[in-house]
Amino acid sequence: MDMDTEIKQLNDSIMVADLPNLDRVIIFGSIIYGEFVQKQSDLDVFVSFCTNDISSIIESLLLLKQISQRTIGIQNVDITCAKVSEISNSNCVINPFLYELISKGQIVRGKPLPNIFHKNAIVADCWNIAKRGLTELRSMVCRLRTPKPSMLFRSCDEVLFRTAKALLTILTRDICISRNQVVEIIQEKEIGDDDVFKEILDLRKLLSCMNDEETISRCESIVVRGMHVLDNMYSYVADAIIGGEQNNLSNLIFKEVSVPLYEKEP
Repeated sequence: MDMDTEIKQLNDSIMVADLPNLDRVIIFGSIIYGEFVQKQSDLDVFVSFCTNDISSIIESLLLLKQISQRTIGIQNVDITCAKVSEISNSNCVINPFLYELISKGQIVRGKPLPNIFHKNAIVADCWNIAKRGLTELRSMVCRLRTPKPSMLFRSCDEVLFRTAKALLTILTRDICISRNQVVEIIQEKEIGDDDVFKEILDLRKLLSCMNDEETISRCESIVVRGMHVLDNMYSYVADAIIGGEQNNLSNLIFKEVSVPLYEKEP
């Protein structure tokens, strides 16, 4: 069964389920980009709910998770949730970058998310995500042998690609950059060693066949090389901003200025 068929089955199962308090259900992430790897990737789901009854919310979320696991056999279901009142212009609890990713996903129930964040807020958030990602990677070097190898690889994979996507979003203004597109852009712009990202893509499919020591060794190499690539990307984006390719973002990122957070209410 291909992934498109499985997504349709999941859609159908959620649509007929007894989930009265869920206002929206949106599937997003790697499964939408066609990069989902069984037993490795998470199923990313966003839900908004229209009740303050915590027990009812928990019951609905558990049922949604069970439906996802039963329908397409995915054990790792990552649910992002918020009240309807918490995704309004004046009170959004989701950061701009993640909100935009969710808004580009596949709607299973409810209406599309409203376009509430100003583009400058998304760019500023991308820059902050990139800086946090580089900090995470540097600290990760010191604790490479502490977590379980499979969890270690998942952390490397997520932080490296999330940081790269955030930086490239600033350049391309495309929030939905896939892992394969990250590799293509790094190659095209000759930013650095794109092989490290290719290696992650290969390892995502081979991880279940590797022993713990081999996984740790490969992750050590990936983290160190990945940091060099991301440092180059960080400098490349900064130079592009200052040098004119995205000169209008210079004040936004490098100076203390007021960033418009929300679009004006219609």
